[in-house]
Amino acid sequence: MTGETPRLAPIFISYSFRDAAAARRVAASLTAVGLSPWLVSREVAPGESFVKAINAALGEAQYVVLLVSHYSMASPWVEREWMAALAKKGTVLVPVRLDDAPLPPLLGDILSVDFTQPGGAQALQEFFLREGSSATEKTRADPGLGGATRRELRLVMQRCLDRLAFREILFDLEIDEGSLPGESLHEQILFLLHAAERQVTMDQLIDTVERDHAPCVRAQLVRLRASP
Repeated sequence: MTGETPRLAPIFISYSFRDAAAARRVAASLTAVGLSPWLVSREVAPGESFVKAINAALGEAQYVVLLVSHYSMASPWVEREWMAALAKKGTVLVPVRLDDAPLPPLLGDILSVDFTQPGGAQALQEFFLREGSSATEKTRADPGLGGATRRELRLVMQRCLDRLAFREILFDLEIDEGSLPGESLHEQILFLLHAAERQVTMDQLIDTVERDHAPCVRAQLVRLRASP
């Protein structure tokens, strides 16, 4: 993998302590490409409040990697963590399968990574590298979505589009809404940007979003780029 390392917020890794070894391997694979995974086992200092540290880390994280196993799916703590992530607007939840434990029904349509198969670690790395990479190779003079990362494009679309506006964009691009997995608008936008790129070029998508929602796009890009 080549290219500039993406600048992304810390990635919260949710896991059962019985999967601690696997959690360390997942964290190492993300650290290897310049990312910042957060593991409670190494981030919480002796004497520090376990619950307070997790609550603060979840509040700051924009990505939650959920390690799915028979152990984690039986853990009330892990359930609280992924449900909090699911409820937080803008947070991306990425299930990583460690064994054959079934995903909860609420997560059935969310993009997941299978660590039981060869290439699982690389697939997870590539997901985050795409988030931080340029959404398009098209060069533009204006500082609009043409120079945005996929993460910026995703967040702009989430903030500027409601369900009706999203459907209108899909209609313009001749994409069947039923072909996009996910129940929420957030999940379907994520799928469109990461898994459905063969159906539509990024240039088409960017032109359509900018054309129909220019004031909101400009305002949100200013806010995003002023943030750390």
